[in-house]
Amino acid sequence: MISRRDLCRLLSAGVATLAVGVSGRGIAARQQGEIIVGLQNNVFANLFDGRPTGIIIEAIDIILRKMGRNPIYIVMPAGDIVAGMADGTVAVNSVTVEVASNRSQALFTDPIVTEYNVIAIPAAHQLALNRLSDLYGLKLGGREGYQYPLLEKDPQINLRRFSQDGELIRNLILGHIDAAVISALSDVYKLRAEGVMPRIRLLSRAVGVVPLRASLSHRTFTSADLENFNQYLAELKASKVWAAILEKNGFADLVEDWPTITQ
Repeated sequence: MISRRDLCRLLSAGVATLAVGVSGRGIAARQQGEIIVGLQNNVFANLFDGRPTGIIIEAIDIILRKMGRNPIYIVMPAGDIVAGMADGTVAVNSVTVEVASNRSQALFTDPIVTEYNVIAIPAAHQLALNRLSDLYGLKLGGREGYQYPLLEKDPQINLRRFSQDGELIRNLILGHIDAAVISALSDVYKLRAEGVMPRIRLLSRAVGVVPLRASLSHRTFTSADLENFNQYLAELKASKVWAAILEKNGFADLVEDWPTITQ
């Protein structure tokens, strides 16, 4: 993973090569017209053998190239990506959530996919979930650093935070908590790969919605560029290419709209 300090030093010095992968194997020449895309190396956007891999970054790659851009992908810490967006060294942040506090800092695209917060319970348990009050009296588990607005504003919701996904799911399976709030895309993808899904059951309604977007630097892109990006995104998501991206990455049956809980 390259640091922002190293990135800025290389750019300022005009060095022609930049590391674009955790392994250091991917090297790309930075020439005029190329742009830096910051990756946090998560399930939606990562590098495999120097190539962008994941449903969000593959969509971004297609769209940027249609816009006449030549992206260079670099794995960087989240804070360095944000700082690089501000000073223009980074042009695109690949997976972002738009909130009031960051709305003015970049141009946020339409949602590429939507992540839903859903409730998982042990497979042998039963729970009807139609409204928030159905969760009263339960010991819920969630992740530190995650926001659950619908749950957090209700004082009758008992929410315990865990530092890692593994710790959260382990406590659910062992019966230390009654239910866990997990992500319907990223968490379910990982839990399925780890063989955990047969031991838990997802309830049928979501308790939160998190649209995942790309953000574009004001230093590199204009409002007209944003409109073009969103136009290409809509066309892509209506095409067979998008369906193929979802299928190839194991998300074809996961990207769906969930009904949300009522209060």
